[in-house]
Amino acid sequence: MSQIFALLLLLIPMVVIHEMGHFLAAKFFGMRVYEFAFGFGKKLASFRYGNTEYRFNLLPLGGYVNFMGESLYHNDIPHDPDHFLNKPKYARLVVLLMGPAFNFFLAFGLFVLLQHQPDYIPKPYGEPFTVGWVAPDSPEAQAGLQTGDRITHLQGQPVVDRERLLHDIVLSPGETIRLRVERNGETRDLAYVCDTDEIEGIGKIQFRQAFRSRIARVVSGYPAEEVGLMPDDIIVAIDETPAFIVNTSDFNVISQLIQHGDGDTRLLRIERDGVLMDFKVPLKELEDGSRMIGISYGYESQVLYRTWPEATASAWERCVFFSTYIFRTINRLVSMKLSVKALNSPVSISRIAKEELEQGFWPFVLLMAILSLNLAIANLLPIPVLDGGEILVIMVEWVARRDLSFDMKQNIKMVGFIFLVGLMGTVLVSDTIKEFVLRNPG
Repeated sequence: MSQIFALLLLLIPMVVIHEMGHFLAAKFFGMRVYEFAFGFGKKLASFRYGNTEYRFNLLPLGGYVNFMGESLYHNDIPHDPDHFLNKPKYARLVVLLMGPAFNFFLAFGLFVLLQHQPDYIPKPYGEPFTVGWVAPDSPEAQAGLQTGDRITHLQGQPVVDRERLLHDIVLSPGETIRLRVERNGETRDLAYVCDTDEIEGIGKIQFRQAFRSRIARVVSGYPAEEVGLMPDDIIVAIDETPAFIVNTSDFNVISQLIQHGDGDTRLLRIERDGVLMDFKVPLKELEDGSRMIGISYGYESQVLYRTWPEATASAWERCVFFSTYIFRTINRLVSMKLSVKALNSPVSISRIAKEELEQGFWPFVLLMAILSLNLAIANLLPIPVLDGGEILVIMVEWVARRDLSFDMKQNIKMVGFIFLVGLMGTVLVSDTIKEFVLRNPG
């Protein structure tokens, strides 16, 4: 599937919804709308309906609604009561706010649909976060983080869930990470300097969470079947060592415990219907020298079904969580604690869109929800030429009780335009290098 097709499928709904917010608000207040455009640059196709020209332009990387007509470029406000600049300031503010608001509504609606879908959640091996694997020679390993440690605090704050823990570390490249862990009933404080991902410019997470493991299949004629192990049994421990699954190809706890333990039998502690049971399982040696008990296993998952009211409440929580993460990312970028490499341009977004679409419909919907939320917040930043910059100018005029001069507004817009083009160019170059050089060094 083409990356360009996936990118267009992702961008078109978000851009159209954003501009539709401006458009409908303008119509509500009786404003004249000169153009409704998808894309920038040369006009590819257009049609006129009423007083508005609807355009499809060459570069499908955004869109715009033109309320200003020629007043966008010249200091001449027509004697037209329907012109944008002849409307009350509150009406202009609402029109400018409705674009980002519609992106937020889109994100919220998509999150409601997502949260209403059956949610297959792997069960963690110990709450809130038990470490199942630590990369050898990593700063985490050198600081003393070990398999089986239960992380209870990050930077002095209690760990609420896996997602927040990992996001906090991702936003902290090159910074000191302070962890509090519980190990064998004792509390230990660890500290290390977070490595930076050289490609993405974000904090590198070099440990993985432990998840509970469930027997998926018992092979006929093997020792596991003979001693009475059954599908859906939960593997709690092997030879009194905790047994769990880790989401990494570098380490398999259960396979290690079965293959490399002492003796010719394994003591498996199993949880079945909430009851703990012990099974002594002989090992069967194969021709290649490997030893097996005859099971396949996977994550123990719980399926979460939400009603529409529950999905709505959960969708709001998702919006708040991702919005907080976006604002924190912006703060880190402004304070130069995060590299511009952490930002994505259409180059990498097209790759991500293609990958998510190939995974299925709902992963693609999740990506659209998150990006729509990003678009809403980015447009509210007080940067001239963005909605937030225009809103700031109107607010300044409102407080000052006088309008800024046309020349001053044009100069402000020019500064904002130069800044935005410079930022977009930097991100585009950085992202292109990431995608075509750093990800493919050969």
